Amino acid sequence: MELLKYLRGRIQEEPAEATAPPGGLTLPSHNTVNIHNITTLKLLDYSNKQAEAVPDELFQAAASHAISSVNFSKNQLSSIPSRLLELAPSLCDVNLGFNKLMSCGPELCALIKLQHLDLRNNLLCDLPAELRSLSSLRSITLSFNRFRRVPEVLYELHSLETLLLGNNQVSSVEPALLQRLPVLSTLDLANNDLLQVPPELGLCSSLRCLTLEGNPFRTPRAAILAKGTESVLEYLRDRIPPS
Repeated sequence: MELLKYLRGRIQEEPAEATAPPGGLTLPSHNTVNIHNITTLKLLDYSNKQAEAVPDELFQAAASHAISSVNFSKNQLSSIPSRLLELAPSLCDVNLGFNKLMSCGPELCALIKLQHLDLRNNLLCDLPAELRSLSSLRSITLSFNRFRRVPEVLYELHSLETLLLGNNQVSSVEPALLQRLPVLSTLDLANNDLLQVPPELGLCSSLRCLTLEGNPFRTPRAAILAKGTESVLEYLRDRIPPS
């Protein structure tokens, strides 16, 4: 009986999403607006809906509430919702993971107070140069995308502490550029296409967590990687050719 109620509910919900005009999606407020989240937690949550657009009524409800976090993950979004710009003065945390984004539009680059950005499990292969405006960004999650290299704009984000690029197709790493990130403490490059690890990576002294497992390089060997970041960095430093 409970399953039947659930299925009936889904039948009622889904046509509303599928037939609504772009930018004007309207669903019953109990489905879209959690007033407690908005007023108390300062959270705008429209996750796990498999929706192609975010309802306007959600942004309308959030107006004047100084939203600090947005979670639009696990949908079918192919572009950044333009109305995110309305939240720019207070927005610190954005989760757009598990969508169908192929690029990051200007809306995202204008969120200048952003500190945490989650774009995992999308279709991204690069990031725009305009992303340099996110000077307060502390963490970015880009796992499970289509990156073949570390996006160059990231080297300009000097507040970056955490960079997660696991499960992409990154084929090389440039230690000299990574050293431009003075507080980078976590770097995840697991399950990529790295054929070698430059010894100079050991000079990235701010790193506290370096993940390299699942790449095709031969050295450092798995036994070295298993000893942890400090041992890996020491191993790499010992192999820097004398100048």
